[in-house]
Amino acid sequence: APIIIHNGPLIQYMGYWFWGEGKFSSDGNKFASTYYSGKYSLFDFDRCTGMLSNYRELFGDHQWSACNGPVGLSFSQNDSIAYFNNLDSIWAINLFQSNAAYLVYLGGSNQSYYYFEMLGPDGQIYLNQGVNVSVNPNARDYLHVIKNPNHFGAACNFVYDGIYLNGSHTAYGLPNNPCYEMTSLPGS
Repeated sequence: APIIIHNGPLIQYMGYWFWGEGKFSSDGNKFASTYYSGKYSLFDFDRCTGMLSNYRELFGDHQWSACNGPVGLSFSQNDSIAYFNNLDSIWAINLFQSNAAYLVYLGGSNQSYYYFEMLGPDGQIYLNQGVNVSVNPNARDYLHVIKNPNHFGAACNFVYDGIYLNGSHTAYGLPNNPCYEMTSLPGS
């Protein structure tokens, strides 16, 4: 029998204005999603039952503009920090704090757009740039990098244009590879 989720919206749209990402933390205990027209969502996930619970809408009181809604997300390698971005801003959220210090604005740009994020095998998070060639004709030639994503705030070492792609280009996406290397849970 299907399982019905009543604890928060899990929305999937297809089409131009509804891009976003959905990702599980590497330990499989959290699921986060974005969708461009409005929400950053965070859930607890029970990977043995497949149940989502404890829905949290991040930035709940913020009204996103029609052209600058939520886009990308990643979890740090140790799953303590979640990184979220829209087209011109990046935030870090400490998943183990519940006070006002849990959220840090990392930076913004009017030189390129931030699109999707990917945790690399080296533990760094990579962000690709969208095509804003009228402002920055070389935007597609670089990836931004969060060098130390397990560290919160400025200590994460966000580097704008951190990797030159040596003549290659990127725009609008990076691979969204699920983590298949989770260990089994005791008792499951």
